[in-house]
Amino acid sequence: QRNAPATIYIEGDGEDPLIGHNPTPTDPIVLRLAAQDGEPNVIWLARPCQYNKGWKDGKSCPAEYSAAKRFAPEVIDTYNQVLDNIKAYYGVTDLNLVGYDGGAAIAAILSSQRSDITSLRTVAGNLDPKTAAMAQESAYLDGSLTPMDFAAGTAAIPQRHFIGKADTIMPPVVYNSYAQAVAQGKCLNVTLVDNADHSSGWVEQWKTLKNLPTDCSAPDTPQPVVFDPTPLDGDKYKIKPKAKK
Repeated sequence: QRNAPATIYIEGDGEDPLIGHNPTPTDPIVLRLAAQDGEPNVIWLARPCQYNKGWKDGKSCPAEYSAAKRFAPEVIDTYNQVLDNIKAYYGVTDLNLVGYDGGAAIAAILSSQRSDITSLRTVAGNLDPKTAAMAQESAYLDGSLTPMDFAAGTAAIPQRHFIGKADTIMPPVVYNSYAQAVAQGKCLNVTLVDNADHSSGWVEQWKTLKNLPTDCSAPDTPQPVVFDPTPLDGDKYKIKPKAKK
């Protein structure tokens, strides 16, 4: 639909780059979220080096762009060019950004740099890589930009951030750090989501979650979320209940 907004979904980090050099996700969570969206203009973007054909044939992609440089300035510049190309080619007006995991970091940085972003949504987002690294007891991405340095620039953008109650990889402290950096909380909305950890439970609830308001004036009132265990892939990704002792 030309001359209308588009929703841009940005994929997560994928497989651990420290284990191998192919960061392609085995479960493309954001692609599955985008498939649940239902709006006329939905575009999904992968991350650098994901879906790079020919891994088994020796084709390589600079490993640092899926590791320490995953949010490097040149990565952000490339996404800005991609968004400009999308707008020009499809006649898109404004952009709504949705980012998952590390894709949330990219979405937040892009939101601070552009004047055409009308909303920002993050899912289990890495909004403060330094705090996330401490929580995970892993190395900090010292070759990357951090959303923390751009947070204040998103203060006027309507946004909602989703945190899984069972998420130990991106716990609430990551979002809390980012929210303090935004400082102006008028446009910040956050939802702590039941039945979700870092990777499970999001697709099953996305049709409800994506429609929660991103409003800069209305009070943020928690709403119950309907859990649908079979939206796209049957119950393959359903969170299994813990066995009773």
